[in-house]
Amino acid sequence: VWRALQGCAFATAFNAAATLAADLAPKSRLSQALGWFGVAFLATNSAAPLIAEPLAEVAGWPLVFGVAAVMGCCASAFATRLPEGSQEAARAAASSSSWGVLLQPRVLAMYFGSLVAGVGLGTAFTFHQPFALQRGAERVGGFFLGYTAAAVFVRIFLGSLPDRLGRLRVGRVAILGYAVVVACMSQLTPSWLVPFGLAFGFVHGM
Repeated sequence: VWRALQGCAFATAFNAAATLAADLAPKSRLSQALGWFGVAFLATNSAAPLIAEPLAEVAGWPLVFGVAAVMGCCASAFATRLPEGSQEAARAAASSSSWGVLLQPRVLAMYFGSLVAGVGLGTAFTFHQPFALQRGAERVGGFFLGYTAAAVFVRIFLGSLPDRLGRLRVGRVAILGYAVVVACMSQLTPSWLVPFGLAFGFVHGM
C-alpha cells in the first residue's frame, strides 16, 4: 500500500516536472533540455545507494526511509518556487480532446514504445538486485553507479543528438539497445554489475 502511494506521488511529480521543463525549453533544443532535467533526477540513482546501504548497516532501514521522507518534504517546499508554464500551451491543451490526441496512431506507437521500454527498465531495476545477490554479490550499488554515470554522460555531452539527428531515429536505436542489454543481463555476475549498469545507463540516457 505504501509503495503504491509512493509510486503515484513519484509519477505525478515526475510527469509534472518533465512537462514543465519541456514547456519552458526552446523547441529546437527540447531533447537537450530534457537531458539536463534528467541529469538532476538520475544523479540520485547513484547517490542514494551509496548513502543508503552504509547508513542502513549502521543505523537500520527505518532511518534510511526517514531521511528519504524528509528529502521529499524539502522537494515539496522547493516546488512552490517553480515558475508556471506557458499559458498558451495550457489553453491549447484545454481546447483539444484528450481522446483525440491519445488515439492518434503515432501517439499510440509512442506509448507502446514507452511501455516496452518501461518493462525493460522495471525488470532491470527490480530484479538485478536479488539476482546479483543470488550469484554471490555482497553489494548491488555498483549497478546504479554505472547506470547513472553513463546516463549523465549521454545527457550532458550527447543530449543534442536527437535534436540534430531526429528524435525518432535515436529513439529506435535506444529501444533496440534496451532489448539487447536486458537480454544480456540474464548472464549477470557480481563482477559485471558496473559494466551492465554502464550499458543500461547509456541506452536509457539516449
